Amino acid sequence: MPEEIRDLPGGQKTSPGPYLAKIVSHLDPTYMGILEVQLLHEVGNDEARTGQLHQVKYLSPFAGQTNVDFVGEDPDDYNNTQKSYGF
Repeated sequence: MPEEIRDLPGGQKTSPGPYLAKIVSHLDPTYMGILEVQLLHEVGNDEARTGQLHQVKYLSPFAGQTNVDFVGEDPDDYNNTQKSYGF
């Protein structure tokens, strides 16, 4: 069975996830929803080692819109407009 591996800086290889993480900081000066997290490993983290904190962003599970080909002539009629969905 194939195994999916991700290359990390420094030549390390790891699984693509998902991972359990502890939020270390939620302060984001750009207000874009960036979190600073510490990955939780089964054997524990070595607090003396650097590079274990990662900045992550929220990924919406889905989003989309209806096809523009089905837009009608009257833009004031809900049934004739393009709709979007997701969050």
